[in-house]
Amino acid sequence: MKESTGERCRKGYMLRTLLGVLISIVFILSYSPAAHAVQVTLAWDPPATGTVDGYRVFSRLAGQSYNYSQPAWEGTATTCPLTLPDGQTYDFVVRAYNSSGESGDSNEATYQPATATPAISRTPSSLSASCTQGSNASGQSFQISNSGSGTLSYTISDDATWLSCSPSTGTSTGEQDPITVSYATTGLAAGTYSATITITATGASNTPQTIPVSLTVNAPPPPAAAISQTPTTLSPACAQGTNAASQSFQVWNSGGGTLSYTISDNVGWLACNVTSGTSTGAHNTVTVNYSTSGFAAGTYSATITISASGVSNSPQTIPVSLKVVASNLPPAKPVITSPYNSQVECDPLLTVQTEPFSDPDAGDSHSKSRWQISTAQDFASLVLDVSTTTWLTQFPVPHSVLDRATSYFARVQFFDAVSEASEWSDAVEFRTISALVDANQNGIPDSREVGNTVDLNGDGIPDNAQPDLIKSAQTALGNNVAVGVCKDSDSVVEIETLDTIHPATILDKTNRPENFAFGLCTYRLKVNAPGSTARVRLYYSSPISGHQSYYIYDTVNGWQDFSEHVIFNDDGRSVTVELQDGGFGDSDGVANGVIVDPGGVVVADSGSAATETSGGHGNNDSVAGCFIATAAGEGRGEPGPLPLTAGLLIGGAVMAFAMKRRR
Repeated sequence: MKESTGERCRKGYMLRTLLGVLISIVFILSYSPAAHAVQVTLAWDPPATGTVDGYRVFSRLAGQSYNYSQPAWEGTATTCPLTLPDGQTYDFVVRAYNSSGESGDSNEATYQPATATPAISRTPSSLSASCTQGSNASGQSFQISNSGSGTLSYTISDDATWLSCSPSTGTSTGEQDPITVSYATTGLAAGTYSATITITATGASNTPQTIPVSLTVNAPPPPAAAISQTPTTLSPACAQGTNAASQSFQVWNSGGGTLSYTISDNVGWLACNVTSGTSTGAHNTVTVNYSTSGFAAGTYSATITISASGVSNSPQTIPVSLKVVASNLPPAKPVITSPYNSQVECDPLLTVQTEPFSDPDAGDSHSKSRWQISTAQDFASLVLDVSTTTWLTQFPVPHSVLDRATSYFARVQFFDAVSEASEWSDAVEFRTISALVDANQNGIPDSREVGNTVDLNGDGIPDNAQPDLIKSAQTALGNNVAVGVCKDSDSVVEIETLDTIHPATILDKTNRPENFAFGLCTYRLKVNAPGSTARVRLYYSSPISGHQSYYIYDTVNGWQDFSEHVIFNDDGRSVTVELQDGGFGDSDGVANGVIVDPGGVVVADSGSAATETSGGHGNNDSVAGCFIATAAGEGRGEPGPLPLTAGLLIGGAVMAFAMKRRR
C-alpha cells in the first residue's frame, strides 16, 4: 500500500522535531598512552516521539568542514566510541535518519585535548646488591617509563661514588627505557652501604622519584687449607757401609684455617722424625733419617707422602733418590782467598771467597758449604753460622752482621755429593773499616737520624729520648717518612742497631716484590736467651693502610713473604713482627741470643714479584771481599760501578743473620 502524502509529511515533521530534542553530546574519555590516542564516547538523547532508523556521527578537525558523505560512525545506538589522535581539537554533530531521509545537524560538540602531563614510572622500586670484599658487585638494571601523557624528559642522579647509571638522561612517551646500574666496590671494606638513585623530570606530576639501593659487602671467606712443602725432592748420598746424612724438609699450611696432616713413606731405609702435625701457617721442620749402611753401591728410590683429609691438594709427595757409592774420600781442604789473612779496612758487607772445590774422587761434586764468622779465633763465639747449597765458593755477608772497626775470623767447610765434609779451612782474620758513620754511637747511621721531636709510638716522649724502648730512622723510600722499631715483648733486651735500605740496591731480583711502601729496614735485637721468640712493633710516620704484605730478604733463601708472622695493626701505621732467634726471621743458622731481621711493607696491589731471574741469590761469580774491591760494585749479582753508599749494600744486604752485639 502506498504511503499517503499526509503520512510522508508527518514523518518529515517528526524528523525535524527529532533534531530539536537532541539535548547534548556527552564525552566519555579514555586515554591510551601506548597508542598515543584518545578514545571519545559521544552520547545523545533519543527523540521523545517519532520513528528513527539510525544515527550518523560526523567529525572534523577544528577549522575544517564536515564531510557528510563519510560519517565517522553510523548505527542505531545513542552512543558511539571514537578513537582520535591525541593532542588535536575535533568538532562533532549527529544526524538522525529514517526512510524519508536525513535530518539536519544536531547541536555541535567539541573535544578539546587536555594539557599533556607526564608521570614517572620506575621498576623495580628498589635495588639490592652484594659482593665479596675486593670485587665489584654485579651490574643491575631498572626501567623508566611515562605513565602520564605527552613526553617525559628525565635525568638520573645518585649520591654514592660506588655506583653509576647509564644512560643518565632520556625521554619516554610511554615505552620502557632500560637503565644499567654499574658498581665500583673493589675498594670498600666489608659492611652494609646505602645509596639513592633519583629520577627527576620537569613538568612531571610526581617528580622526583627515588630508588633506594642497598649494598652488602661480604668479608672474603677464609681460604681453604693447602699443603706446601720445601724442598720438593731429596737427594741423599753416602759411601757404602755408612748411613746417609740426615736431611730435612718443611711442611706448612699455605691456605687458611688449620692444616692437620700425616706423613708416611714407602721404604724401610728412611724414617721421618714426626709422622703428623698441624699448621696454621707456621713452617714445621721434619727431619729425615737414613739407615743405609747395609746397602750395596747403586741408586735407590723412595717417596714421602704428606696427606691431609679434606684438603684439595692432598696428597703431596717428596721423591727421594738415594745414591750409594762403593767408596768415598772427603773433599780437599778449602782455601779462603778473600779477605786475605790480616787484611784491614774491609767493608762490613764483604764477600768471603775461596779457591774452587776439589775432591780426590773423580766426578765428585760440591753439594754444600758451611760458613762461619766469629769474633774469637777458636770460633767459640759465633757471629754467623750458615750452611748453604747455593753459595758454595763465595758468601756475601748480610747487612748488619758485622760492625765497623772490629776484628773477625772466617772459615769454611766443603761437603761432597755424599755429604762427606772436608776439614775446616784455615781461619782468616780481618778487620772492618774504621770510617765513622755513627758519631753518637746510638746504633743509627748519622745520615738516617730523625729529628728530636719525632714520636712514632705516640707515647708523648720523643723517640730519640728513649732509645731503650724505640729506635727511629728515615726510610730509604718515601718523602720524609720515618720508621721506628719498638720493643713489644719482654724477651727483647735491646734494640742494638737500626738502618734502612733501598730495595734496588739488592741485585737479587728473583721473587722480589715490585713495590715496597717505604723500602726495607734492618735491625739487630739482643734477646734474653738463645732461641727466644721476640716481638717488635714497626711504626711508620705515613699510613700503610692497604699494604697487606711483608717481605724479608736473606742471602740463603732470597726474597720471602713473611706475612704469616706479621700483624697489620688497626691504627693503619704499624705492624707487629714476630721472630725467633735461630728460627723464623733470623737466618744465621744458630740460636745465639741475637736476631737480625730485615723487611718491608709491600703495596698490596703490586700483586706480583719481579720476573727477572738474572742476578739471583745463587750467583757464584767472583766477588771481591773488602773495601778497595767492593767499591767497584763488582759483585752480588751484577757488574758495574755503584756509589759507595749503595754499592756496599749489594746482594745479601738485609739477610737476617745473628751476630754478636757491638763490643
